Amino acid sequence: MLAETVGAILAILNVLNAGNATYFFLCRAKVSVPEWLVYNACTPSTALYLLGYVLGSWAIMCMAIPALAFFGLGGLFFFGWRGMNIIPQISHMCMTAAIVWIVVSVVEREEYKQATIGLLAASVVITNLIAAQQHYQFKHGADFDRFMENAMKKSLAQ
Repeated sequence: MLAETVGAILAILNVLNAGNATYFFLCRAKVSVPEWLVYNACTPSTALYLLGYVLGSWAIMCMAIPALAFFGLGGLFFFGWRGMNIIPQISHMCMTAAIVWIVVSVVEREEYKQATIGLLAASVVITNLIAAQQHYQFKHGADFDRFMENAMKKSLAQ
């Protein structure tokens, strides 16, 4: 019962964080949808986890683990901890908590076959998506900086 409650709370928090990030990137920073998918890779990563959660698929949730770890757990070390960076850091903490919940739940339920299927699928699909995202981000980092600077100026002006 406790595991289900924790899972539901984490799912709700991740939905709220993904919605907030989507609003920021699409409405405040005014990026295109493809740019949003690349510059806000946390949201698609979270969406994959949430899809698995809603469908009750441990394979899909486990498939999301590498992306959640790369963008969520990794984000805890990449982003600063002051000012407006606290907002994405809250999202990164919720993504990291989701990883812990998935792993603990898989072990408690002995869903090892589903976990293996998800992680094997991730090794093919998710690792290539992360590589493509990182390549694009590296090539277009100046665009990202410009979007963020403009969005922050708009936020501070209001």
